[in-house]
Amino acid sequence: MSPMELAKLWKQLGKLLEAGFIQPSKAPYGAPVLFQKKQDGTLRMCIDYQALNKVTIKNKYPVPLIQDLMDRLLRAEVFTKLDLRSGYWQVANMEEHVEHLRRVFERLRQHKLFVKMEKCEFAQLEIRFLGHVVSKGQVRMDPKKVKAIVEWQAPTTVRELRSFLGLANYYRRFIVGYSKKAAPLTDLLKKKQEWCWTGACEEAFGKLKAAISTEPVLKLPNSSI
Repeated sequence: MSPMELAKLWKQLGKLLEAGFIQPSKAPYGAPVLFQKKQDGTLRMCIDYQALNKVTIKNKYPVPLIQDLMDRLLRAEVFTKLDLRSGYWQVANMEEHVEHLRRVFERLRQHKLFVKMEKCEFAQLEIRFLGHVVSKGQVRMDPKKVKAIVEWQAPTTVRELRSFLGLANYYRRFIVGYSKKAAPLTDLLKKKQEWCWTGACEEAFGKLKAAISTEPVLKLPNSSI
């Protein structure tokens, strides 16, 4: 950890102690701390709990599918986005999400939750949401994500390929015949499959990037029809 990160760590721990989110401990166990740079350039403190997760009973809680959330926006014309400041630390006090913005504010005020104004957007005609751009009756891929995929260099390892396909697969609903286009690449991920980047792989890689770069727009489904 660099001196800058170490200073940031002590400052962050001081704030968390003061707020009552953490408390001193003499436990014989610990987990590594690291920092991840946010989009605005500031540092986010993260704790690597991979070892703990291996021996922890999983908390299975249903998370809504992003596609289902998008499908509910057909008749929406004006959009608002809120970002809870350090939301994970506030999770113990959060109530179930409510649709109406006024009721959201009432709950936030009631539970003393604070939004990060720099990341909030109100009354927008279109809005970025979970890697998508949503506007009236339609949704498209976030241009920043598209740019990252288009500029992606041909993978040289299974790990690099898995990362590329993870991002590409996220947008598979935008790509007609995604499974067929990606087949030469997904075959490389099969167990006992030796790594061999063939011409077919290169072609599939290019086709996927080309399909994504055309930035197709999806119409949101109309459930009343």
